[in-house]
Amino acid sequence: DLYPRLPAEMQVCCQFAQLYNEEFLDLFDPPARLSQDGSGNIVGAKTLCLPHAEALLEKVREGTSYRASSRTAMNDASSRSHAILSLHVLEDSSISACLVVKKAPAA
Repeated sequence: DLYPRLPAEMQVCCQFAQLYNEEFLDLFDPPARLSQDGSGNIVGAKTLCLPHAEALLEKVREGTSYRASSRTAMNDASSRSHAILSLHVLEDSSISACLVVKKAPAA
């Protein structure tokens, strides 16, 4: 687990996209379409900063539910797309364009 090893001033942020029919789609903000810059980097994806591994996995499961899929001769639930999960470990001071998802306080 990455989270327990991080100093307090560090956060894990991520983006989740799919490549389907030669188009990039944001799996954290469907049906937003994304583009690539001249270096091949995906541009415009929603970035989430998540407080713990369980929150990250929950968002990935939610994003996975938006992936394109259809039946093929070899597989009834083929994804027919490529998923790209980008993780970024950042210092708090460098986080500006991220949506920070905080853990709800215990009741």
